[in-house]
Amino acid sequence: MDQPAGFCEKCGSPLTPDSRFCEKCGNSVGPQPAEPVLKEDFQVSSPPPPQNLQPPEQVKQAAPKKTMKYLIGGGVAVALILAAGIIIPYFLPTKSPQDIQKQQTGTTSTQPEAAKPETAKTETTTSKPAQAETQAAKTETAPPAPAQEQASSSPKESLSRNDARAEQSFNDGKELMKQENYSEAIKSYSKAIELKPAYVEAFNNRGLSYYKQKEYERAIQDYTRAIALRSDYAKGYNNRGNVYLDQKEYDRAIQDYTKAIALKSDYAFPYNNRGLAKQRKGDYDGALQDFKHALEIDPAYDQARQHLEKLRMKLRDDGTARGPESQSPGRPITKTFNNPAYKGYRLDWCLNWAAHCGKPAADRFCQASGYSEAIKWQMAEDIGGKSPTYVLGDRKICDGEFCDGFTIIVCGK
Repeated sequence: MDQPAGFCEKCGSPLTPDSRFCEKCGNSVGPQPAEPVLKEDFQVSSPPPPQNLQPPEQVKQAAPKKTMKYLIGGGVAVALILAAGIIIPYFLPTKSPQDIQKQQTGTTSTQPEAAKPETAKTETTTSKPAQAETQAAKTETAPPAPAQEQASSSPKESLSRNDARAEQSFNDGKELMKQENYSEAIKSYSKAIELKPAYVEAFNNRGLSYYKQKEYERAIQDYTRAIALRSDYAKGYNNRGNVYLDQKEYDRAIQDYTKAIALKSDYAFPYNNRGLAKQRKGDYDGALQDFKHALEIDPAYDQARQHLEKLRMKLRDDGTARGPESQSPGRPITKTFNNPAYKGYRLDWCLNWAAHCGKPAADRFCQASGYSEAIKWQMAEDIGGKSPTYVLGDRKICDGEFCDGFTIIVCGK
């Protein structure tokens, strides 16, 4: 028989090692302490026995009572929530179908459109960045502070709005120029430049307005500013050349016109204007050539055609030959050149290599010979193999079998 693990403190009955209650009196005795184990220099002892443990029957009865408490409490909470859901809506303002529809579409404002603040007013705001953010939160039309370039602002949006206003001012200036109201046009262009400081076209048109009012220095300043902003702006060079032309600074005018042509070879205006500058300098051959180039680019360019005809009439009336190298008044009105040659070579059919063939090459030959243009010409086909041809415009020699020349050119005044 096993040795008793202990005895009941109440009745003294022997207890087994796993006894929790005395089998005789029911007294709670708890687990019996194990023998202490010693390890080196420290001791681990068993914890003291728990106090006030109930018998098994009492433990079994306590669990149903707690469960009932939880169920009753949960039921009360659910009932309160349901009651709140039924009662609270009666105390809240009801929404109309229109309000519900606006809420679904994301529109929260109930004010009419006319009540919104004007964009022009909000764009002039000069508050600090933090204030600008607050204002932007209140209304969609309030722009950020563009000058600050803060991370909270929207520089692109502000820039696009300024560009739109600058474009409107620019268009206003164009309409005023059509009405020849140049003073007001200057104001509109100045406003556009204020909103968009690098507005090249506004500088150009304001310069043109100054030019129309004969304020030449201011016009030159604006054209120069446009060119500085855009170095390939051919229109700026052409217009600045016009100012120099009016000031009789012909060399500076020709320089600007030539630059415009170099930037844009199909630009008819600088050819015509350079022809005027050359004519006033006495370079009639160069003037005739430029007027013709302008008409080749734009056959409907009436001004260039008028300048060309007037110069021809002038030369015909006073008998003056074109070019400074020949000024004898007795030159015949027409002259025929058979198998025309230049610098020891037959003249090529084309003024430039495979371009501007026929009349352009004949005209250039006649002008170089002291006449205004060719009035008759005829091709000599495939002569380059035996008689190399000279391409007058490019200053090149064509010695292939395919190179064509002229059999005859008749030049006239």
